[in-house]
Amino acid sequence: MTTDVNQENNMKKTELKKFDNFDDDPEEYLRYAWIAFTVHMDKPRGLWYAYNGKKFLDAQQIHFENETLFMRELYRKSLGYHIVAMLYLWNNWFDEAIEVEEHFIANTYWHPFREQIEQYLELLIVKRRSIHLGQLFDNPEFQYMFLTYFEVYHSLFLDDTITITKMNEFVPLINKINQLCRGYNEPDFTSNPAL
Repeated sequence: MTTDVNQENNMKKTELKKFDNFDDDPEEYLRYAWIAFTVHMDKPRGLWYAYNGKKFLDAQQIHFENETLFMRELYRKSLGYHIVAMLYLWNNWFDEAIEVEEHFIANTYWHPFREQIEQYLELLIVKRRSIHLGQLFDNPEFQYMFLTYFEVYHSLFLDDTITITKMNEFVPLINKINQLCRGYNEPDFTSNPAL
């Protein structure tokens, strides 16, 4: 089992090496990764930028000199990790995405990172990561904070007879998930409900 994991990690790193000739500002890697993601193009290069952007983020030290600056640096760094997690998910690097999600999905970040967490949940649904979604939604506070996402998850992966609390949010989210599926070349939930 360990050998398989090591081989998989080596294959992932080999895939990234073909882009090592880029010599941009490491902080810009995250911007380039997000651009690649948002226009649904060039997955391997976007992944390379995310992978190297994570190295940049990991090396950054947050200084406690001033609370305002500290919070700004923390917020900026957490946004960077969100980008990395999204690119990892997009490229099916699921374990790596889960490793960095704590930087923006911890319960102290739910309010300021609500939009980013929702994007992450949407991509987890698109990629059919039902077990991990279940683990996230095991937290009742998280489930309550992202109730419509929980109901979509529950309806698509567990029981489609769940009572929907806000149909006016549920239906548009289901439609968005299906649009994202098509945009990311994943089977949508209307034409291929097989999970």
